[in-house]
Amino acid sequence: MVPPAGVSKPKVTVVSPPTYEVTVTAMQHRQQAASAFLSECAQMAQQLFSNDDLQTLAAAAAQQRQAAMSATKAASQAKPANHADGSGGGGGGGGGGGERLAVHEGSNDGSAAVDMDEDDTHVLQPTLNIGLVGHVAHGKSSVCRYLSGKRTQQHSQERKLHGATVKLGYANCKVCRCAGSCPAPVCFVTMGGDDPSLSTPPCNGCEGPTYVVKHVSFVDTPGHHDLINTMLTGASAFDGALLLVAANEAVPAPQTASHLAILTQMGFNNSQVCVLQNKSELLFGGGRGVAEGSAALESHAAKIRSFVKDTAAEGAPLLPVSAQLGHNMDALAGWLGTLPDRGTGVGGGAVFNVVRSFDTNHPGDATRSLKGGVLGGALLEGSLRRGDTVELRPGRVTRDEKGKVVSFSPIVTKIVKIMSGKTELPSVVPGGLIALETDIDPALTRADGLTGMVAGKPGSLPPCFKRIFLDLTWLTAHQLGQKGAGDASDSDSDSDSDSDTSSEGDEEAAAGGGGGGGGGAKGAPKLAPKDRLQLSVGSAITTGRVKRCSNRQGKAEIVLDSVVACRIGDRIAVEVKKEGKGWSLAGFGIVREGVECNLDGGAQLDEKVVDGAEGEGQGEDEASTMPPSTTSAATEAADETTEPSGPTLDHDTLNFSEGGDEDWRQRFTALLEEKSRALLDHTRLKVPPPVLVRDGGARARWMNFGATCLALRRPPSHLAAFIRAEGGLGEVSLAGLDDISEAGTGSCGDLAMGKLQLRLHTRARALMDKVCKLLRKYCVEFVSCKQCRSAQTTLTRNDDKDIRRRATADMVLTCRECSASTFARRI
Repeated sequence: MVPPAGVSKPKVTVVSPPTYEVTVTAMQHRQQAASAFLSECAQMAQQLFSNDDLQTLAAAAAQQRQAAMSATKAASQAKPANHADGSGGGGGGGGGGGERLAVHEGSNDGSAAVDMDEDDTHVLQPTLNIGLVGHVAHGKSSVCRYLSGKRTQQHSQERKLHGATVKLGYANCKVCRCAGSCPAPVCFVTMGGDDPSLSTPPCNGCEGPTYVVKHVSFVDTPGHHDLINTMLTGASAFDGALLLVAANEAVPAPQTASHLAILTQMGFNNSQVCVLQNKSELLFGGGRGVAEGSAALESHAAKIRSFVKDTAAEGAPLLPVSAQLGHNMDALAGWLGTLPDRGTGVGGGAVFNVVRSFDTNHPGDATRSLKGGVLGGALLEGSLRRGDTVELRPGRVTRDEKGKVVSFSPIVTKIVKIMSGKTELPSVVPGGLIALETDIDPALTRADGLTGMVAGKPGSLPPCFKRIFLDLTWLTAHQLGQKGAGDASDSDSDSDSDSDTSSEGDEEAAAGGGGGGGGGAKGAPKLAPKDRLQLSVGSAITTGRVKRCSNRQGKAEIVLDSVVACRIGDRIAVEVKKEGKGWSLAGFGIVREGVECNLDGGAQLDEKVVDGAEGEGQGEDEASTMPPSTTSAATEAADETTEPSGPTLDHDTLNFSEGGDEDWRQRFTALLEEKSRALLDHTRLKVPPPVLVRDGGARARWMNFGATCLALRRPPSHLAAFIRAEGGLGEVSLAGLDDISEAGTGSCGDLAMGKLQLRLHTRARALMDKVCKLLRKYCVEFVSCKQCRSAQTTLTRNDDKDIRRRATADMVLTCRECSASTFARRI
């Protein structure tokens, strides 16, 4: 029998004759189809044990198979709104003795091992990679955490930096839609996509059942200037992008401009980019009111629209959102649901882009339980199955005594397991972030040791070059978000190198197509021989030396310090080193020609230049370097042979055009007035003025210290510790009560707290002014919200334990109005 889509093949086990158990495996939202199929299996099993005529059974089985195939085909052509199995409901088995419906929890690591056919892989595997880009602290990780429920900062260094993104973060997310008639965008809701056993969440509008319309992977990139290489590595796997712009900061922020320029140069268009005006609620806080906040939001949106002209985000949706309050996040989910899936064609060889590599073993693990290295990344072409033999290029690089590259040796390994989140897959097709467990020595994959490699079936991978010829395109100061025209030169040479740097052959060496443009643009870097450049080739980062160049024509020949696997026509990022600033993004280049590196153990190659006609790849068509989902001539030709999998939604249900900006702003304001009234009211705390009394000699008492702590909602021990740490008032101690042990932590009653005093051992003059100054400083640092300036905050320990248990621990300041969280320093 052929099972329907999303249901495994039946398994029959003997319980105790004549009782047998029929089992199938299915996802939560496929329970109804699995239950019906299970009933057919049980009926056929009963016939099998009761009928001895094998020919009759064979004919019956053929009829059952044909009927099942027809049902599967009809189900695949049905519209998403008609899918009753998307509700997540459904009961357990049908007729037949001992049958049941089961979802097996497989491996020891908690992953779900699902026996699925190859056609059902898209049910469990994400179909798109969505990057989150923008300036530092604009809310990229907060948006990802709201949509997926997962905190992407998993590295120990990120935790030490209180949640700052340093490495690439990953999270899977499922976009669900109401199975009823709720209007958009209220009908959309999101959930984590790592665990396949979770049921879909209820609809926000009617609390009814929902079904999955899109399964995506988020790539959370760092926004710091020094980590632009990490962003470029992640961008090599993007199918779409969310550009975050903080509504309470100026437009454009430097890294916002750089990230948008990268998306533009990589060939993205406005159908693949969505601009999020995050932290929009902060424009309404501070007692500004609805009218003033709405005007500020509209003015900020106009600046964004002006900034994104002539870029990939021109005409893209602009949504005012709040990742902390959740306002308009359902509209963002609706936009994600409208994106078409990446094509799942399996033609050609497999190409897997490695963006992370891991060693999942722990210290002290037994030798027999050690696992091979894990490769994380995105499959760009073809398909891979468990047990396939794959090759990693360039692999190991051999150098001579002077450090010059001599040859490379690819690493050949076997795929042991394929994981998507917590789901183990039998095979994988392009789309989503995938982890491949291999039998490689885990010492090689530790700490991203194999990041930048290209994996695939032997013989199908791009060539490896040690020297490449580029057509350069330099970015302007406006595209980089710089103020002013920028530096006229970034090299140590006084020559503009407009003339040929080699007496003959520069034109021939740098040929290979039309110039990249901007070679002689104002403010463009002037290259000279021996200048150092840093190149981002796919997910690989390497440095190189300029051998020959022509600034007038925008061409350069680069001798690489390592070997890179790429194709003729690939677009790479170029960084120059500025004095005192390290590497900075300057432009992009198109690989027009290259000199291949010798293969270790193979025949020695001549210094032959490989161009678009001779080398492997896609020729000199610049559109071929676009992401697979980018609209181009290459992708249109591919779409004729591969159909996108999964349902897509109609754009008419949601107005994401530029003309709909005002509607989304009005909706955001209405949600604020309805659900976040406290933020608009912005109630203030009334702190009583300090009452100080001299107690003779070098002593004084703060008589209403307890009342001050009650007004601030802070424990007396913490405020007293702050005053002691700041200095200037001598030693301090609590007084005024017989038992101050409970009063210090604030656990006594309000009446007793009102009697609490603070004893000051000081002879300082102008004591009132100093106390008031310290009190204001305490309020700014430990009471006032850093974003909306509200005083309605709580102070807790970093491990979510109450601060009263330990006043000197690391603390988190959480705002009750805007829900923002910031780390407070240790006292």
